[in-house]
Amino acid sequence: MKRFAVVTKSVAKILSPLILSFIILLCAYLALKQTLGSAFSVLSLFLSDGEEVVVPSEPVGFKPYEGTGEQAEFIDLDDFRFPKRGDLFARLSIDSCGIEDDVYFGGTDAAANRSLVQYYGSHIPGFGKPILIGGHNNRSFRLLGEIAEGDVITITTGYGIYQYRVTYTRILKASDPGSISLSQNKEQLILYTCYPFTTLTLTPDRFFVYADKISGPVILY
Repeated sequence: MKRFAVVTKSVAKILSPLILSFIILLCAYLALKQTLGSAFSVLSLFLSDGEEVVVPSEPVGFKPYEGTGEQAEFIDLDDFRFPKRGDLFARLSIDSCGIEDDVYFGGTDAAANRSLVQYYGSHIPGFGKPILIGGHNNRSFRLLGEIAEGDVITITTGYGIYQYRVTYTRILKASDPGSISLSQNKEQLILYTCYPFTTLTLTPDRFFVYADKISGPVILY
């Protein structure tokens, strides 16, 4: 019995450092994973709804509007297909900055790593409400700093083409409650990305672009 206790104590002395090292390495791995995940997640750019969405590998029901004549001024909600979370539903372009990228509906890491993402809590073009779209500053939005007041932003959906004129830009803290207002009764397009544009790590500042709608069909609901 005494010998067993001695052996047990010896084994414990050997295993304790190994177990401690394993715990330290595990904690370091989890911390690093969380840091990198936050730095490159669109959810960390500004807002998060806490729900992960599966992004389809192919566009779901999205075919860019290619009307040959004058597009409809109004669209009845009964004839409208609302995008599901994770759908690729639009394409955003800013000619003055050389930006052209796909827009997914609903924020996910997978979507953000390949394109732009519209925050799920905002509205889509045509509903007369604010639209909030985010993108990483190491992708197409790295050129967002070249935008200027008066520039036109075009969003092409499957049901119409929308244009928004830039009214102003701001550099604000991510936690600043005055950076967005999703309850206002006008169709304001808000774009945002991490700032400065040259950093690849998570920063407390965001670059915001605000633009008002100038054309595009209205969805009647």
